[in-house]
Parts: sequence; C-alpha cells; structure tokens
Amino acid sequence: MVLHYMSKNTILLLAFLISAGARGQQTQVDSLKHVLVSESKDTIKIILLKKLGGAYRYANKPGSSVLSYKQAFDIAQSINASAYDRRQILGELRYMLYIVGNFPASMKYTFMSLELCDPEKDTVALAHAHLVLGMNYAATGNYRTALDQFFISESFFQKVEHPRYVLESPVCAIQLIGETYLKLNKVDSALFYARQAYTITDTMHDDYQKNLSMRMFGDIYTAKNDHQNALYYYRKFINGFYSGSYHNGEIGQVYLSISKLFNEEGRIDSSLYYAKSALDAAKKYQDEEHLLDAATFLYQLYDKSGNEHEAFSYYRMAPRQKIVWQALKK
Repeated sequence: MVLHYMSKNTILLLAFLISAGARGQQTQVDSLKHVLVSESKDTIKIILLKKLGGAYRYANKPGSSVLSYKQAFDIAQSINASAYDRRQILGELRYMLYIVGNFPASMKYTFMSLELCDPEKDTVALAHAHLVLGMNYAATGNYRTALDQFFISESFFQKVEHPRYVLESPVCAIQLIGETYLKLNKVDSALFYARQAYTITDTMHDDYQKNLSMRMFGDIYTAKNDHQNALYYYRKFINGFYSGSYHNGEIGQVYLSISKLFNEEGRIDSSLYYAKSALDAAKKYQDEEHLLDAATFLYQLYDKSGNEHEAFSYYRMAPRQKIVWQALKK
C-alpha cells in the first residue's frame, strides 16, 4: 500500500510549509499539529507525522522527533503500508534514536528495516542500514564490530555505479571507518581513509561532508600531537560550520577538542572559553554524552586553577549528566 490520496487542503498546507522555511521550524510544528488533530485518514496522518518528525528534528527537539516517527511507523504497520514506505520511516526513526542515545532501540529498528530490503534491488537502503548499525556499535564501544558493519556498508555503496549525491556514495562509510580506526589508535589507517573521504566529497562538491573531513583531520593531528595542524583544521571546520548554517552537535565536540589542546599548552583562559562553548553547544543540541564530557572537563579546569566555587558547580552538573547518559545507554 503506497501512501497517496492527499486532500486539496493538505496539499496546500504542505506546499506552504515547504515554502515557509524562513518562518521558522516552530511555525511548521504548530501548523502540522493543528492539521493532525482533524485528520482522519491514516495515510495522510503518516505523511503529516513524517513532516512533523522532520520539523522537530530541525527545531533541535530530537525526542519529539522520535515520537513522531514512531507514531508514523505504528500506523504504517497497522495498515500494512508498503515495504518501501515503512523502510523510509524506519530510516528516520533509527537515526533519531541514535541521536538521542537510545542505541538498542535504534538497532532494533535497523534490523527491522533490513528485513524489508530486497538484497538485489535495495542497495542504497542496505548500505545505510549497515552504516547505522556500525554507528550504534561504535557508540557502545564495540569498535571491531562497528568496523565490520562500515566495511559492509561501503561494499553496498560501491555497487552504485553513478551516485547522484553524496548519500549514494561510500563517503560516509569511509569517514566512519577512519574515525573508528582513530578510536582504535591506528592513526595512519585513520588518515588514509580520511583522505579518501575528503577526495570524494571534494569531487562531488559536498560542502557539509567536506567540512566533516576538516574535523576528522583535526582529530587525527591531535592524536599525532601536532597541535598546529590540529588547530588549523578545527578552525576550518568552525568557519565552514557557521558559513553553511549547519545545525548539529559536531560544533560542540570541536570546541571541546580545542579546549583540551589549549589546556595542554597551559593557555587556561582560552581552554575555559572553548570548554564553555562546548557546554553551550551540547545544551543547544541536546547532546547528553558531550554535555557530560564538557561539564566534567570544566570541573577539572576550575579545580586545577583553584577556583572551588566554579569547580563545585560543574562537579554537581557532571554526575547528573552521567546518570542521564547512562540511563540513555541502558
């Protein structure tokens, strides 16, 4: 059952929402919620819930995004929607569950999406599913298993002869292979794959993925203890992040990396500035894992400098975030 048959009013609403980006995500959220209340057709509800999930995502409300996609999927299951339609919803749901740190649920829905794939036809869908599996394994520290999934993902992407855009190319899998090698302290292997990924993104003129390569290079040179090159690439990432008007927690991770570099160099004021920027970014993007990291590091910085009052405020914050983060992982 393919989703179709939208009423004229619904079509007009969706056209308005697509053209009203400048009006803000909250406007879209409110409009979609208003229409959902009066909508009776399940097929239309699914379309609206998917739109609502996307609006919540870009409004930095990942928890609400998860609930919207979950409702859409439950309805799709109940009316036996097509495998394609269910797989599309699962693709969004599993990723948002990964974003909020619910890795077991993300993996559960990823395995469900794999069952809906045709091994001969759904090459890109299979590639993305294995990519998300790898991301979940990496997030829980299972780096070797994550590598296996990323290499499987890359092998599916390589079957796409003429990728139309980056998400049909192996670049994401290659970047994540590099990141995982870095976590395994295999720095040369990490650099090899990071350069491969950058070459692809440069060829395809994808500024977002190219900017992620800048962060990756920064991390690699940090591991090599080459602070000059690390800072060079981190600053390129920051410039690209703001000039591209991106909205994700990557910026906070980079701020924290810079803070740690300055701390090693004894530049405490600069270290504090970037650590606080990292904390603010983690709050903004509801990134519980890196909120914990930033709060812990700020406590250590203030404790080291003898500022007991500030140290204690972050000392109190860090355990609360640890409890939240551990609960999310469970």
